[in-house]
Amino acid sequence: MSVSIHGANGCERYRGSFKACRKVTGRGNVISFTNGYHGISLGAVAASGNRFYRAAGGVSLCGTTFMPFDGYFGSAIDTARYLQKLLSDESSGIDYPAAILVETVQGEGGINVARKEWLRAIQAIANEVGALFVFDDIQMGCGRTGDFFSFEFAGLSPDIIAMSKSLSGYGLPLSMLLIKEEFDAWQPAEHTGTFRGNNLALASATAAINTYWRDSTFSKQVQRIADYMRRQLEVIASKHGNGFVVRGRGMALGFDCQVPEVAATATRKAFEKGVMLERCGPADQVVKFIPALTIDQEIMDEGLELFERALAETLHEVRTTPN
Repeated sequence: MSVSIHGANGCERYRGSFKACRKVTGRGNVISFTNGYHGISLGAVAASGNRFYRAAGGVSLCGTTFMPFDGYFGSAIDTARYLQKLLSDESSGIDYPAAILVETVQGEGGINVARKEWLRAIQAIANEVGALFVFDDIQMGCGRTGDFFSFEFAGLSPDIIAMSKSLSGYGLPLSMLLIKEEFDAWQPAEHTGTFRGNNLALASATAAINTYWRDSTFSKQVQRIADYMRRQLEVIASKHGNGFVVRGRGMALGFDCQVPEVAATATRKAFEKGVMLERCGPADQVVKFIPALTIDQEIMDEGLELFERALAETLHEVRTTPN
């Protein structure tokens, strides 16, 4: 693969990937998915589903067609087959895409997990219609789901991979596009920007890859602590009732509180106790657990205990507050 190195953020990767896909295919349309999130620059937010981020641009967003993600209508409806039907129908009104953009786990969308069968079907559709298969591995890559790439479990071969977040291995800004050589159609300086390769981040990324990814030891460690975290969260969900749902893959887990106010209050109380937790999902109703991949079990236990205390206090307030 060819590599395009950048020093800033993830959304800049999509500005570059969409340009590359449109240049290679001569098409303008990009297929993205419901609840997807790919950044807040205009090009990236056009492919993101959340109305909050889309409205902030203040202009009409175009060039993207949204399709239902895996499980969007429930387990009984195959949304990959739905997409295939639309693209095979000359009168569907959907233009052939330059790219199909996918996440294996939708981090900002609510920790929604795509099945390997669905991902394979989407890749097959992209190949069938001559679209580039673009993978968003910015939040879920670099070991977050256990393997270095989040799509390895499905045996996929994306045409373009966007990476960032933990890539430097040291908290330094670094992002890149991995592009199959046959699709690397850029001329020198045709795609550029202010922040190029960060030499220190490149050095730390190289060290992290050589240290942690020479064999499967670190991957197994991530999966072990991830399995433990899931079990503990499921115990908490079961103990406190209220229809809580735990979902995710690897060390990217969501605790769906169903009610946004419960998630908001629980995360605020957890912060007051010393634990920083994000919220995600269409209404910010999901508490997102994405701890450091190197976290040890003692720290994990402490954080989960404080979250459970915060949740219990929240539920007590909800149940004792008059309507």
